[in-house]
This record gives sequence, structure tokens and C-alpha cells, in this order.
Amino acid sequence: MTTSISEISTDSIILEGKTRVKKLSGKLAANYKPGTYVVQTAQDTWTANPGTASQNHQIGGWVEFKKRTSLTFGAKDIDDAYTYGTAINVEIIVGPRDGTLMLAVLCQNLSAAKWFGQGVQGTSGGLMAKHNKTGSGTNIAYTTEEGYTAGDTVVKIYVGSTGGISIA
Repeated sequence: MTTSISEISTDSIILEGKTRVKKLSGKLAANYKPGTYVVQTAQDTWTANPGTASQNHQIGGWVEFKKRTSLTFGAKDIDDAYTYGTAINVEIIVGPRDGTLMLAVLCQNLSAAKWFGQGVQGTSGGLMAKHNKTGSGTNIAYTTEEGYTAGDTVVKIYVGSTGGISIA
């Protein structure tokens, strides 16, 4: 069971496509971990996705890992939340949204195994959830060839403009 990004990567949430990645930067509205799905709620301010229809009209992306130290100069790892994200700029991965960018991101327990191409969307708390064609969310990514194992709270995704094979 994969429950932390450090089980997959220790230096970036980007697993494929680092040379093509598009990033914006800004301040976080609260203490978020790398891999959290955020939306731009004000100029240079990023907030954990609310999981509502309003997300469809906002720029969304994932909080990237930035090497940093604690107040006592201990190294912070990829699983640590930004405790000063409201004071420092962090990078937000926003694209490309063409299926060439693979990320390790935080998700809900999707409750059952998923296979390649399962669509995912942002939900409350900045997590990825199974895309539901009748819900208010937009399908923004899809699971990689490795799929998803029930109980995981981290999922590998390909970022797509409308996702891959959307299976509800």
C-alpha cells in the first residue's frame, strides 16, 4: 500500500516529463504537502481544491517539492507539509496537459483497484478522487499503466486536459 510520496520519489512529484513541465509560483493559503491539488484563488495564491463545480473555472495544479530546512535546520522531506507556505513562494505544476507528464500525487482511498486510464478529478482537501461523470468535478488526469491499489493514498497519474479513458 502506497501512503506517502517518498515511497515513490524523494526529490520531486514529477516522475516523467521534467524537461517539459510548466510551473507557476505563488503562496499557499495554508499548510499543504507536495502532491496536493490546488487552485488559484487570488493572484499568486493557491488553495486546496474545494471539490466543487467552481473548480472548473480556475487554474489548477499540484504543489511541487522544494528542498528546505526546519527552523532548527533539519532537512524537510517530500512528505512534510509547507508550514511557511503562506510566506514563501512554492512551485505549482500546471502542465503540460497532454498526457506526457506523470506525477505522484495525493488521493483519497479510491476504495477499489483501478486500472490504466481510470479518470481522476480534484476533490475537497486537494486530493484526487475517482472521476464521476455525474459529479461537479472535471476529469483532469488518469491513472498510469501501473494502476491503483485499493487503500493507497498516493496515485501515479498522467495529466491530461480531459483525462484519458474515462470509466465511471
